Amino acid sequence: MWGSNWFSSFLNLREICTQNIAYFRTNLIAEDLSLMNVYLAIILNISLLSFPMAQQYETQQYKTIKTLKKAEIRYYPSVMKIKANRDVGFNVLFGYISGKNHKKQNIAMTTPVYMQKDKGQEVMEFVLPSSFDVEDAPKPISEKLKCISLNQDILLLMLLGVMR
Repeated sequence: MWGSNWFSSFLNLREICTQNIAYFRTNLIAEDLSLMNVYLAIILNISLLSFPMAQQYETQQYKTIKTLKKAEIRYYPSVMKIKANRDVGFNVLFGYISGKNHKKQNIAMTTPVYMQKDKGQEVMEFVLPSSFDVEDAPKPISEKLKCISLNQDILLLMLLGVMR
């Protein structure tokens, strides 16, 4: 039903869920628990609905440096993202990757989609494919979007026992 790579699709889906859940467990404070539950439900539903297609999308690359009991230390290379405040909505971000940018270029969807707080504002970020860098990433047409370059980083991610 899902092709010969269904198991690798499942592992990719598990990794997407693990990355997003780990973020929420470590970055949202106690007063944001109801918001965290909403985000987790959205991520889980999107992930489950897209399970058959999970292998179609490029996933942000990383290298596991060390696996601990309930955490991993990971190296993430530099990456380009497109970012918008949550109140702007998903449609503006989706429009950008659908060709509403200065190059009128369609951009492949990638995983994961990040949802987080930045300076008190809730933001959503799409990771751009690894083929893009600062020079060739299409500039957004909408002033509500911002194209950002993140330097390489080493992060500690807390992993849920059920996701391992």
